[in-house]
Amino acid sequence: MVEEILYKELSYKVIGVAIEVHKTLGPGFLERIYQKAFEIELEMQKIPFKAQKRPSPTYILPSDTSRRGGVRRG
Repeated sequence: MVEEILYKELSYKVIGVAIEVHKTLGPGFLERIYQKAFEIELEMQKIPFKAQKRPSPTYILPSDTSRRGGVRRG
């Protein structure tokens, strides 16, 4: 059973962007480099997107007695 691709035209455009980024940069970079290039290429192709948000890290300080000595900050 073959399923129909949802948003077929957009899917092909996004795959094309990914291929273009890989052709331009090649292998060996960190993920964040490819992500930034992908965002730039999406903008150039006028494909709307929301950039991935970076999570704020949670740090446990040694003074919290409820969690092996750490206070949750984050």
